[in-house]
Parts: sequence; C-alpha cells; structure tokens
Amino acid sequence: LKKSDTSYVRKKTKKTSGVEIKVREFTPEMLEIIKRHKGAGKLVFNIIEVGDSELQIHKKVRAKTKLITDQCKNLARVLDFNEKFSLQWARHTVGFTLANNGIPMKAIQENFGHKTMRTTEGYIKSMFNENEKDIDDALEI
Repeated sequence: LKKSDTSYVRKKTKKTSGVEIKVREFTPEMLEIIKRHKGAGKLVFNIIEVGDSELQIHKKVRAKTKLITDQCKNLARVLDFNEKFSLQWARHTVGFTLANNGIPMKAIQENFGHKTMRTTEGYIKSMFNENEKDIDDALEI
C-alpha cells in the first residue's frame, strides 16, 4: 500500500473481480501500528521495497503473512480463543459484525471487494453457523 493510495485491490481479488477497496480513515490504533512498522519512501509498511521483483514481493509477503498467522495463533492461545483464529477468521468476523449491526449487505460486499453477493453472504452465514458462541464471547471482551 502506497502512502498516497486512496484505494487498493487485494491480490486475491485481482484474480476475480478486480474490485477496488477504499482506504478508510485510520484509527489511532492503526496509526500506532503504522508508526511501529513504518515503511520507507512511498510505502506504508516496510514489508516490501518499491524495486522488488514479483518473486521477491511474493516471498516477503508470504513470510510476513506466516509471521502474522503465527502471532494470531499465539494470541488465540493466550486469550483462550477458538484455535481457528486467523486473519481470515477475523475478516469473516468483521463481515458478520457489520451485518449483525444492520449494515446493508451491498455495503459489506463493496467494502470486502467481493464480486458477488453470494460470496459476502457466505462469509456471514459461515461465521454465524460455525462460530456463534466464539464470536459472542470474543466481542464481549
């Protein structure tokens, strides 16, 4: 993500719909994370560099994703969360929480960059059916 970007396309989304996702205004917590992992030059984070090849980018992003996934698993153990806690689990939880708070499905679909409403509905349904108790417990922290 470049510091000047007002939208981006998730790598996974590039292969499907190519839908752009708007960059939201950063919360104080987000700004603190950005400050700790500040990227050089044009980039928000220091994961990749502007001149990196596609292979270098792929390797660096994959390594960072694994690190974050491992940290999520450790956090789940410490907080006694469901062992399935992950970035994807968190993404589904956000969708479920938005829907549960009356946000229109179309707005959630656009926010997530889904090509079809069916994908968005799948997020909501899967979280409701499989993790209802875990979600309730997690949100009451």
